[in-house]
Amino acid sequence: MTDHKAIEAGEIHAPFQWVYADETEREADSGFGAADLYKVALQLDDASVWILTEVTPTWSAVGGGGGGAGSLVFLEQHIASTSSSLDFVLLDDAYNDYLLKITGIIPASAGNNLIMRFATDGTPTWDAGNNYRWTRQYWSSAGAGGVTADGGVTSNIQIGASIATTAGFSFNADIRLSNMRTAALYKSVNSRAEHLISSDSNFYSIHTVGVWADSTHKAFGIRLLMSSGNIASGAAQLYGILDS
Repeated sequence: MTDHKAIEAGEIHAPFQWVYADETEREADSGFGAADLYKVALQLDDASVWILTEVTPTWSAVGGGGGGAGSLVFLEQHIASTSSSLDFVLLDDAYNDYLLKITGIIPASAGNNLIMRFATDGTPTWDAGNNYRWTRQYWSSAGAGGVTADGGVTSNIQIGASIATTAGFSFNADIRLSNMRTAALYKSVNSRAEHLISSDSNFYSIHTVGVWADSTHKAFGIRLLMSSGNIASGAAQLYGILDS
């Protein structure tokens, strides 16, 4: 067997299991098995690199590092396609705080809320107990404004309320997540979003703050899901904020 150091330039092993022209070709591929998990693909149109994390398939983008404390590092992306949830599990001790960017989310049926939960371990085990609190301030295109509270401990943090499916509209948000990898502290959420509300057909800006009131576990995952039904379409990207 020839040692790697003796292989001539240009004849090294190809680093990618698959090569795709673009996202459409990559997402359309199928027929994966357990032996394919955690192998790597190259997407040519933007030179992005992806790891196969589920055979369905589910792809996770390989993020780039670099920069000093406070730098944003892209970690993971999920694209909804009649999805029961979007699960982000690449949390790491290098990043105690995170930014979650949500773009173009549309529920499968109108009137559902977009909610968030967290995982207590790497399995992951998602906490659906009454361990969350949240409140939000809102104002609408009709000039109305006000505050809504959760009414007491609840099983999730609600970041989008009664989302419409009217053509052209979607849910979009930038969410700051703090203390995710500090077990002894509650994990906090600060979300700024906008979307059309189905109950009155007005466009709203919504600022939500909330906590996952767990002072025992680190957060091992972030889950987005609808209060009922699936997420029809849209995308979300997770960035780590480098500690040092």
